[in-house]
Amino acid sequence: MRDIKYVLESWGAWVVNSNDSPIAKSLSGLIPHKIKSRKRCSDDDGICISNCMGLC
Repeated sequence: MRDIKYVLESWGAWVVNSNDSPIAKSLSGLIPHKIKSRKRCSDDDGICISNCMGLC
């Protein structure tokens, strides 16, 4: 099982840094830009987390 804090931090970095995903683009205003330096999750994980949160 993965640490949820790490998962959400990497999702936040994915939202801020993803230029390819329309989902990430639509959520980029919700995440502070200081997260840009963190490792981001994959597009598949990012979409899955967004779906779980009801953001898609």
